[in-house]
Amino acid sequence: MAVRADLNKGAGSYIEFALKIDRPGNYDLSLSLNGEGACELLTAPVVNDAKQADEGYPMTKLMDIEKAQSETFDLVSARGIRFDQVGLHLLRFSSQVPKQQLTIDRIRLLSRN
Repeated sequence: MAVRADLNKGAGSYIEFALKIDRPGNYDLSLSLNGEGACELLTAPVVNDAKQADEGYPMTKLMDIEKAQSETFDLVSARGIRFDQVGLHLLRFSSQVPKQQLTIDRIRLLSRN
C-alpha cells in the first residue's frame, strides 16, 4: 500500500522514514513514487535531539527528485550511498515547491557489501 503525503506548508515541508542500517557500507536505493513537484532526498543518523525534526537540521543530500513524468509511479534510484554508522537513519523527502502531494509506493535499500 502506498503512502501519500500532502506537503502543503511551503518549500521545505517534508515526510520522513526511519531506516535501520545493520552494518556500515555502500547501498543502492530505489524508490517508486509520484510527486507533483520537485523534492530533495536527505539523510542523517537518528540522534537524541529534538532539533532533528526541524526543517533546517543539517542532513546529507542524497539526490534531487524531479516532478513525476506520468500519472503512475516513477522509478528513481541512487547507487553507492554510504552509511558509516549502524542504527537508525532518517530518510527525508523535502518538497522544493510551495504545495504538492507526494505518493511513495516503495523504498528499497540493498547492500553492495
